[in-house]
Amino acid sequence: MSYQVLARRLRPTTFAEIYGHAPIVHAIKNSLINKVVGHAYLFTGTRGIGKTTMARLLAKALRCSNLTKDGNPCHACQGCLDFESGSSIDVSEIDGASNNSVDNIRELVTNVHYLPTFGEYKIIIIDEVHMLSASAFNALLKTLEEPPQHVKFIFATTEPDKLLGTVVSRCQRFDFRPASKTELITFLVNVGKQESIAYENDFVIEQLAEQGRGSYRDTLSILEQLITLSGNRQITEDILVNALGVARGSILKELLLYLFSGKTTEVVALYRKIILENFNPKNFMASLSSLIFSAIEKMDDFQSFFPNEKLKHFDLHDLSFAELAWIYEVIVKDTDWAIRSSGPEKSIEIILRKVTRRREILFNKDQVITTSQKSGPDVTISQSVAPKPTWEQFLSYAQSKMGTLATNLMEGNLTKPMILSENGIDIRYGFAKESKVFFEHFSTPETLTKFKDLISEFFNISKENITLSAVMVGDDIEFRSIAQEKESVAQAEKNSKKQEFLQNPMVKEFEKLFNKKIEKVQIIDGDKK
Repeated sequence: MSYQVLARRLRPTTFAEIYGHAPIVHAIKNSLINKVVGHAYLFTGTRGIGKTTMARLLAKALRCSNLTKDGNPCHACQGCLDFESGSSIDVSEIDGASNNSVDNIRELVTNVHYLPTFGEYKIIIIDEVHMLSASAFNALLKTLEEPPQHVKFIFATTEPDKLLGTVVSRCQRFDFRPASKTELITFLVNVGKQESIAYENDFVIEQLAEQGRGSYRDTLSILEQLITLSGNRQITEDILVNALGVARGSILKELLLYLFSGKTTEVVALYRKIILENFNPKNFMASLSSLIFSAIEKMDDFQSFFPNEKLKHFDLHDLSFAELAWIYEVIVKDTDWAIRSSGPEKSIEIILRKVTRRREILFNKDQVITTSQKSGPDVTISQSVAPKPTWEQFLSYAQSKMGTLATNLMEGNLTKPMILSENGIDIRYGFAKESKVFFEHFSTPETLTKFKDLISEFFNISKENITLSAVMVGDDIEFRSIAQEKESVAQAEKNSKKQEFLQNPMVKEFEKLFNKKIEKVQIIDGDKK
């Protein structure tokens, strides 16, 4: 029998086996059990998180003639067997990227009007549906709005923003969020038990989860690569380092201790030792930022986070949350610059030097408040206080803690600068009229309570000292949401890249050689598929 990759072999066959999407699973199962199935579904989210798996499970359940009490397909009836073998002519699964012409969709629409050969439904699954052309969508719209009773549409996409509003409004939409690191760790542990895979330590599992970047499929692909290298299903730190170019856990923690303590010489020496191994700049920075975030979560108990034999040589008691948050923000923001630079290894060393000498740098920028006191007749001691946390730092924190609330925040913006003082914090937030639904959700007592809890936790301020108000911004006021500001910056970067490309000497030579002008340049995001 030919080998089957983990991602296919471990694909869920029941709703209970689907990881991390409990609300969606609950809704789909209820619709099947209560026989209130919609005529069109839209599954959105990043790659490798279960959209297509859910679409196929739903399709199989709809074709099943002996559905179980909990809404799962029986796997034994003719409908289930035909689905598993791929021989059912009543289930069509197409890729929107390669079947995006109007002729493809017209043929599909023509065929759906024929009754299924047996069973109740014909199922149409279109993956990456956003790739359909505008004319193809127009050919689909009428049938999508009023399909025959026996037809069910299931769409999946990684880019729902590219879909026409007229399409989205005709579907029941379910947003699949990326898997959290904790969910991926649990997933890897369960896969290890199921597949007899042994991990050397917790660091190996954590790094695999980190490199998976929210995707179950990507995590399994990386794991499979390590299994191939191991030869015996024993995943060690050596294999991890050689395959992915991440630093060893013990070395990373030692580097972090030197960085926190301001020991520049030691940081640089250890970093240069790390890059002598199989060094991947992007993976190294991802691992470092993840470790810093974990350290922030354990800042009240560094004893349990760092190795005891190392920690006893360092004094970290003067590290404040604001200072740690500043370190994390700098590492995350500067990573993109370092990776894109002509010499990533050197750029990363500069970042590490900057963060290690942060107090000196911040002092020189007058961003640190200093107080002086006399210690003897001719001695002055200067103490530095880390800068106050910013609104941008809070947004990053909110995204890591509460995705839904963070999404709401992105659709609005501050109407005036945040005021943070010893007496409390004053936040005035606004939403444009077209974002009324986000304003209404934000204004509910439940959401406001969650928001205040998050503010209190991040800024270390009691909820009684938080002033928070939300308003609808009038048309007479110039206003842009955070999402719009980010989109504007992203578009500006794309335009800059286009101009840079068009001014490239090789491009100019190409135009001259063929006597043609390049009229269109498309910037493709390498992280999207």
